[in-house]
Amino acid sequence: MKLLSSVFWVFIIFLVFGCKKEESLIEGESPPQYFYIVTSDQPNTIKLFELNSKKVEVEDVFYLKNKIKLDQISQIVEYRGILYIFQKETFKITIAYADSLIFIKNLDWSNEKRKPSSIAFANATTGFISFENDSIVSVLDLTNFQVAREISTKSPISYLENVEQYIIGLSISTGLATIIDSRTFSVEKAFWVGDSPLSCAYSSDKNTLFILCAGKGKYDSSQVKTKAKIITLSFPDFNKALEVDLNIGSTSANDLVPTGLTVYGKYFGFISTFSGLLRFSLSNPLQIQRYVAGEFYNLVLDSKKETLIALARSDGQTNFFLINPVNSAIISKHLINSNILLVFPF
Repeated sequence: MKLLSSVFWVFIIFLVFGCKKEESLIEGESPPQYFYIVTSDQPNTIKLFELNSKKVEVEDVFYLKNKIKLDQISQIVEYRGILYIFQKETFKITIAYADSLIFIKNLDWSNEKRKPSSIAFANATTGFISFENDSIVSVLDLTNFQVAREISTKSPISYLENVEQYIIGLSISTGLATIIDSRTFSVEKAFWVGDSPLSCAYSSDKNTLFILCAGKGKYDSSQVKTKAKIITLSFPDFNKALEVDLNIGSTSANDLVPTGLTVYGKYFGFISTFSGLLRFSLSNPLQIQRYVAGEFYNLVLDSKKETLIALARSDGQTNFFLINPVNSAIISKHLINSNILLVFPF
């Protein structure tokens, strides 16, 4: 019965998408562009959204497929055809197939009250999960989605990134960078990298790591404000090479609120901030400029299509940008009459 159900589901999707594609070709329109989105009015629902028509095709894809309701979604990560749907407020990650959203498993830390914050993958069989409220990194066996072991760290980790054999963890609360060797499951070093590090990315040659630091006082009004910065580290020795204050126009680095970082290709990096989308040169991060005005709060890289998705708030609506990260050209811009919290390529 499960096989018949899956075949039926695939057949329905094929009919719907196939007909729409044929119609667009006949009418000379742009081919449809589908995304999974999560909106503020339904933060526990994954919707299937078509960008050109600005229409929601399916209101709750996950429930339609599995008859299971998700909790409030905090992020979605894909790796090797598997989705990891974070619901940190209820201490769990739901695992599903990316192409069909068929449910695989729930990872649940409700007994420990651990809030999962990030995931990174060392290889096809090993993942690492951090928690925003516990100084533990769980090692996930991807062959059976079981937690195989735990690694103790000096502070809770809010963001994880994989570079070669290393897992890099950043703590927004303490400013520590933690380097884990994925082969030995041991902490190689931990050091202070900057105030409130948000995320990390690396150059195509993997010789340089770029770390985005928000600075203190941006999310906690009780703190004295410090500067938002881009910090570069050499790889694989993790020595600090450069610090760049993010002073943009009339907005000082003390007041700038960054929200995301993406690096792709050989030439450009992008930083989303509440004061605009910034672009900087990978060869010289001192060359940084406001690329697009707006209150940007989310960056998502679709590496399969070489497309950067950037979301900006606009009076309760969402400006949805598609950008070529290789040459930094804006492909298209769409004003969506909805407050989109998260977007993920379909």
